[in-house]
Amino acid sequence: MEGLIKGLAKAAIDALDGGDDEAPRRQRPAEDAEEEGREDRDRSTWAEVVSDKKGGEPEEERRGSRPSRQGEGWERADGRKQQQQQHTSAHGGGQSQYEGDDRRDGGSRLPQQQAPANWRQQQSEAWNAYKRPPSEQEYSEDAGRIHQGLNLEPTREELNSLSEACGRLWELDMNRLVPGKDYRIDCGEGKKVYQKDDMAYGNLFSWLGDDVFTKPTYSRFCALLDNYNPHQGYKEVVTQQEKHEEVAFIEEIARTAPIKYLHQYLVMKGVASQDYDDFKTMLSSLWFNLYGRCGNSSCSSAFEHVFVGEIKGERQGENEVSGFHNWIQFYLEEAKGNVDYKGYIFPRRRGESPDSETQLLTVQFEWHGVLKSVSSSLIGVSPEFELALYTLCFYMGGEDNRVNIGPYTVNVKCYRMVDLLRVYLEDESWERADGRKQQQHGGGQSQHEGDDRRGGGSRLPQQQAPANRRQQQVYFCSAEGEETDDGGWETVGEKKKHGRPQQSEAWNAYKRPPSEQEYSEDAGRIHQGLNLEPTREELNSLSEACSRLWELDMNRLVPGKDYRIDCGEGKKVYQKDDMAYGNLFSWLGDDVFTKPTYSRFYVLLDNYNPHQGYKEVVTQQEKHEEVAFIEEIARTVPIKYLHQYLVMKGVASQDYDDFKTMLSSLWFNLYGRCGNSSCSSAFEHVFVGEIKGERQGENEVSGFHNWIQFYLEEAKGNVDYKGYIFPRRRGESPDSETQLLTVQFEWHGVLKSVSSSLIGVSPEFELALYTLCFYIGGEDNRVNIGPYTVNVKCYRMGNNKIGSAFPIAEN
Repeated sequence: MEGLIKGLAKAAIDALDGGDDEAPRRQRPAEDAEEEGREDRDRSTWAEVVSDKKGGEPEEERRGSRPSRQGEGWERADGRKQQQQQHTSAHGGGQSQYEGDDRRDGGSRLPQQQAPANWRQQQSEAWNAYKRPPSEQEYSEDAGRIHQGLNLEPTREELNSLSEACGRLWELDMNRLVPGKDYRIDCGEGKKVYQKDDMAYGNLFSWLGDDVFTKPTYSRFCALLDNYNPHQGYKEVVTQQEKHEEVAFIEEIARTAPIKYLHQYLVMKGVASQDYDDFKTMLSSLWFNLYGRCGNSSCSSAFEHVFVGEIKGERQGENEVSGFHNWIQFYLEEAKGNVDYKGYIFPRRRGESPDSETQLLTVQFEWHGVLKSVSSSLIGVSPEFELALYTLCFYMGGEDNRVNIGPYTVNVKCYRMVDLLRVYLEDESWERADGRKQQQHGGGQSQHEGDDRRGGGSRLPQQQAPANRRQQQVYFCSAEGEETDDGGWETVGEKKKHGRPQQSEAWNAYKRPPSEQEYSEDAGRIHQGLNLEPTREELNSLSEACSRLWELDMNRLVPGKDYRIDCGEGKKVYQKDDMAYGNLFSWLGDDVFTKPTYSRFYVLLDNYNPHQGYKEVVTQQEKHEEVAFIEEIARTVPIKYLHQYLVMKGVASQDYDDFKTMLSSLWFNLYGRCGNSSCSSAFEHVFVGEIKGERQGENEVSGFHNWIQFYLEEAKGNVDYKGYIFPRRRGESPDSETQLLTVQFEWHGVLKSVSSSLIGVSPEFELALYTLCFYIGGEDNRVNIGPYTVNVKCYRMGNNKIGSAFPIAEN
C-alpha cells in the first residue's frame, strides 16, 4: 500500500464540444478554480480526489443526526443534518416523498411538480445490512468468475496512451445504463453560461427503471450520499456505521471489471501494489479520507466534493455550489425537490444539441436555492466506472487529460492540492536480517574506535573502518558507547545510543507516545520579531523562496568548526577506481547530535530495511518517533516559513496540525516500488537509501541523499567513499568548505555511481526544501540556495508521492 502522501485532485470532465478547456493555475486553491470565469465561459464539471487523515468518533458524538434512508429525504439547515418531514420544491410545492406512479415500461415517472421515487422502500432492507461490519456483509460474485475468459490486462497501446486506457474502461463498464431503456432525460432548452433564465419546464430526469438501484454498486453508492454536510466549512465526523458503508462500497466495486482493470494498469505502471487488499485501502484513503478547505480542517473529502457536492456560503464570503458532478446524486436530489434544473449549456459547435440519448451533458441548476452556473456530468455510467476514470487520470495524467471515452472526446480535469495516505501496522521492536524482521538480543557488533581529538569531536579512523567493513553484518540492533577524554564521542557498533552516554536517556524518551515527550521551544518565541511571511517576489519565484529557506536554516553546521571533510581525489562517473584513501568525514563535533532535530532525525534511520522489495512493518515505537520528529521540526523557522508559503499558495491548510499531518503522510506513508507493496517511503528513499537486488534483477543503490546517513554509515564501515565526481567546470574542485558535493561510494558493497548531497544542512531545511519543490515546482527546479545554483530534482510516484528528491550542482 502506498504511504503519502495524501494530494488532492479535482477531476473534471470538460467536453471538447461543450466547454472551455481553460483551467486555473496549478497552485491556486482547487476550490477557487470553479469560481474563475463563471460569467463568460463554458466550463466543465470537476471532481476533487484527495486524502488526508480521517476521523471516526462514536456515532453519538456526531453533530447532527443521521437521516433515515427508509422514509423521507433530508435537508440541512444551519449547516447541520436534520430529518425532513415536508419540503417545498423549487417548482412550487409538493412533498419530498418518493411516490412514483407505475409505468408499463418498468420504471417510475417523476412528476414535474412532485419529486417522488419508490426505490427507498425496496432498498431499506439492503441498506440496513450495509451498516454491519464489512466482513459480515454479502457481496456480488467477482467479475472474473462471471465473465470467464475476460482479459483485463492492459495492452501495450493502452499503457502508452491514457486515452486508449480510458476508452477501454468505457468498454468494460458492464453496469452502464442504456438511454431510453433504463432511464429517460428531457434536456429542455439550451442557454449561455451567463444566462440565468430557467430554460427547462420540468425535471431533467423524467423516469428511471425500477431495477437500477437493485444493482449492488448503485445501491451501495446511494447509501453513501447522505453521510455528508454539504455546507462547506463544517467539520465532518465519520461514524462507525458510515465507515462500514465506505469499506463495503470499495469491496463491492473492487469485484467489477473497471476496478480490476484499473488495478492491473496501476500495478504495471508501478503506482499500485500487486496486493489487492492494499489497492482497496489505497482507493478508500484516496476517496474517503477527510481534508480541509478554506482553512477549515476535516470538512471535505474527494467523494463528498466530486459526487455529493458542497455549498460555499457565509463562511467563504460567497454563495455557490462547488463540485456535484454525479448523475445519480442529481437524480435523487431532483426527486426530493432540492435540485431545480435550469437547462443545458449550448455546446461549442452548432447543430450538436443534446437529446435524450446523450450521455455527456453540461447543464445549469440550483441546489437548495444556490446556483451552479455550469456543470458537466456523465449520464448513466456506473459508480465504478466514474471512480476508476478519475482515479486513473489522477495517478497517470496531469491537469488536462484529453481522452476518448465511447463516442465522446473529453478533457478530464485534475486539480490537486494535497494527497496524503496513512497506512501502517503495529509490531514489537525488531531487527531485520535477510530481508525479514526478527528479534535480536545481542552479538554481532561492528566496532569503530576513534582516537581522541582536542577539537571536541571524534576522529573516524581513515584505515580501520574501510579495512573491516566487508566483515560486518548488514543489520544490527545494539550499540555501545565509550566516553572520550575530551568530552567528544565516538561511534561503537550500531543503534540509537551511538556512543554518547548523555544521549541514551533522551533516545529512550523518544520511544514514548509523542504527547508525553518534551520538545524545543517554538522558534517564533526564541526569535521574536522574525518575519516569516513570504514576500511577493518569493511567492512569484521558487528560486527566491528556496534561497530564503537557506537563510532561515539556523541549525546549519559550519565547515571546519562543526565538522571536517576530506574530498580526496576526483573521478569521472564511469570510473570505478577508489580515489579516496580515507573516509569523507574526518571528524564531527560532539554537540551535533545534541541538537533536537538532528537527534530525532537520527533515531529514524534504523527503522527501515534498505533492501528494496521487502514489506515494511511500522511498530508503535517507530510511529511515535515519526510523529515526534515532525512535531520537533514544526517548531523550527524553515518549516514555519514552508507552512506560510504553502498556505498562501492554496496548497496547505491554515490549521497547523493539519499541516503537520500532511508532512507526516507525505514523508512517512508507505507505498510500493517495482510491484511490491508497502516496501518504501519518501523518507526511506531520499534520506536512508535503498538497495536494488535480486528481486529487481539489478544490484545498485537507489536514493541515499543525506549527509547524516552517510556520516553514520561510514562510521559503521557500511559506506566506502570512492571519491568525488568532477564538476562540470574545470578548476572548481570541492574542498573542505564545500556544502554541495557529488560523490561515488559503495554501501554494503553495492555501488552508487553518482550521488549529490547537501553537507551540514539541518534535517528541517532539507525536508522543507524538497517539500516546497514537490508541491510548487516540477521535475526540474533550478534554484539558488546560498552560494550554489542547483537543480532540485523531484520525481513523483503517481503524481502524489515523492519518489525521489535530490540536488544537482548547476555551477
